[in-house]
Amino acid sequence: MRTAFIASLMFSPAAWAQGPQNSDFGFLFGAGSLPGVAVPAISPEPAGFAPGIVRWTFQTSYAHQFHTISIGNLFVEVPITFAGKDTPLVLRSNAYFTPGVRLKIPTGTRVSFYAALGGGMVINGEKDTIVNGQLTARTDPTIASPVADVGAGIDLRLSRFVSLRAEGRDFITPAGLGGTTGHNHTLFLGGIAFHL
Repeated sequence: MRTAFIASLMFSPAAWAQGPQNSDFGFLFGAGSLPGVAVPAISPEPAGFAPGIVRWTFQTSYAHQFHTISIGNLFVEVPITFAGKDTPLVLRSNAYFTPGVRLKIPTGTRVSFYAALGGGMVINGEKDTIVNGQLTARTDPTIASPVADVGAGIDLRLSRFVSLRAEGRDFITPAGLGGTTGHNHTLFLGGIAFHL
């Protein structure tokens, strides 16, 4: 009985659930993994490698619908995403600014799906203190680097003006950014969106 009630709330057709609003503000929080960090050899010690770590994330975004196509609605979106991890051993911080487009695919229920694609710049910083028991210190002088992002998410409308939102987003940067060895910086976020 309770399962049927919850299902009816999530999937019942409701005109207001996917209403005519064409702008939204999102506030998402979450966690992501940071790739491992390669540290050059400091004579006479060999090079080391610090494994990846989990970091906190926060994203605020604004999106506005500019076109409708057969499968959904196209939005221009402007997300700003912050990610960081601060421990006695590692300090990381990244700020991603990646304006782009979002395709929202409505389902006629309270649930809708979306895909996003964007590009811009990332401002990053780091300080490594200990790697494999060896004391070392490095500062990344990079101010800003190019970045692209791809993502997908889901919205669950709670009311005409508010929805729960969850998304995964991968930020793709030049290899070795901020001392990391790879290109990908994947984040998973959840929070709320306000629809206007």
